Amino acid sequence: MLMTKSRAIIGIILVLSTTNAFSAGTTAADFLNIGVSAHQEALGGSGDVLSQDISSAFVNPAGLSFIERAGATFMHSIWYQDISYEYLGAAMPIGSKSTIGLSAVYLHMGKIDAYNTYDQEIGSIAPYSLAATASYSHKIRYNLSLGINAKIISEKLTDKKTNGYAIDLGGQYLLNDFSFGLALNNLGPSMKYESANYKLPTAVSFGVGYAPPSIPVLVMLGARKAADQSLSLATGIEYSFGDCFSLRSGYSAVGESGQSSDYNLGAGFKFNGGVIDYAFNPGNHLGATHAFSFTFSFGRQAGRLFSNRQNYSRDTPKIETLSENQSSAGTDKHEVVYIVSAGKFNNQNSAQSQLDIFKKLGVKGYSELTSDGQYRVVLVRTDKLKKAQKIYRDANRKGLVCVIETE
Repeated sequence: MLMTKSRAIIGIILVLSTTNAFSAGTTAADFLNIGVSAHQEALGGSGDVLSQDISSAFVNPAGLSFIERAGATFMHSIWYQDISYEYLGAAMPIGSKSTIGLSAVYLHMGKIDAYNTYDQEIGSIAPYSLAATASYSHKIRYNLSLGINAKIISEKLTDKKTNGYAIDLGGQYLLNDFSFGLALNNLGPSMKYESANYKLPTAVSFGVGYAPPSIPVLVMLGARKAADQSLSLATGIEYSFGDCFSLRSGYSAVGESGQSSDYNLGAGFKFNGGVIDYAFNPGNHLGATHAFSFTFSFGRQAGRLFSNRQNYSRDTPKIETLSENQSSAGTDKHEVVYIVSAGKFNNQNSAQSQLDIFKKLGVKGYSELTSDGQYRVVLVRTDKLKKAQKIYRDANRKGLVCVIETE
C-alpha cells in the first residue's frame, strides 16, 4: 500500500531517530537502539543486559551461556503508520560452557511515495534498516559469563544505501540472589551516507537484578548511555504464577529531568517447549505500540554448569550449606542423612549429561528419581557430615556447583 507524503516523512524520521524522540539524530543505524524482546520491552528495557534467553544476544551475548537447549525466537513489533520491526534469532549450546547464535533485525515500512524538490511525485521508495549478527558466549565459571557479537549493518533511506559493521561485548555475573550485567554495543567505524560520515550509536549498558528467595518476583534496574542521546534509566518488575504465567511492568526515563518517559506492560505464557510474550507501550508521541515474541526450544538438554538458583526451582525448599558444628536440635547427627546434590532435572538424559560433565572432572555420582518426578544428581549420600563436606569442597574447587541437603 502506498503511503502519503506526510507519512513518508514521518516514517523516515522514525528510521533516523527510533525510540528516542529527543535524539539529535546525528548517528547512523539508530534502529539498533530498539529492543528485540517483548519480554524485556514489557520491563521497560531494565533487564536487557540481564536477559538469559536467545534474544539476550542482541544487547548482551553473555546471557546465551545460560540457555539449556537449542532454540529460536521471533519478535514482531507493530508501530505507528504501518511501520514494522522484526527480529529472528537462534542459538545452540556447544559443550558445557559455550553457546553460539545467529540473529537478524529488520525495520521496514513497505513502499512510500517519493517526491522531488518541486513536490512532484517521482515513483516510490522502500526504506529499510537491517542488521545480521553472529554471537559467541562462554561461561568462565558457573556464575560468570562473557560474550561477543559481530554484526553487519545495512540501511536504505531514500535511493541511497550504505553498509557498516560493528561488535558488541558483554558480561554477566551472578551472586546469590543478585545478577549483574554490563554491555558495550555497536563498537565500529562510521557509516558513510553520500559524502558525510556518521558514527554508530555506540552505547554502554548496566543492569542489576534481584530475586527474593521467598517470593516469585524479579526486580530490575538498568542504565544506558548511547552516543548522541541522554542517559536513560529504567526499572521493571515481574511476578510469576508458578512456571507457566508471568505479569510484567516497567518504567523508563531519558534525561536528567526525565523529559521522555514510558510506562510498559506485558505478560508471558510458558508451555511445553515454548514461550509467548507480549508487551504494550501506550506511547507519548506517536501512539501505542504492540510487540509479540515467540520462543521455542528443541533438541536434547545440554549438560550445563548452572548456579544454584537455576538448578533449583522456587518450589524447592531453601538449601543451606551446613557447617561442621551444625546438627539438628535434639537429634543425634548419625540419624541425619547428608546428600551432596548437583541439581534437579526434568528427565534422566539431562541428569546423565550433568553426570558426564562431573565425571570428566573426576567427580563421580548417580541420579535418582525424587518424589516430585524430577531426577536429582547425587554425588554422595552419607550419615557422616565430614564426608559430605569433603565431597562438597572437592567439587567446588573444580568449579562445579553443588549443595548439601539433609534427609
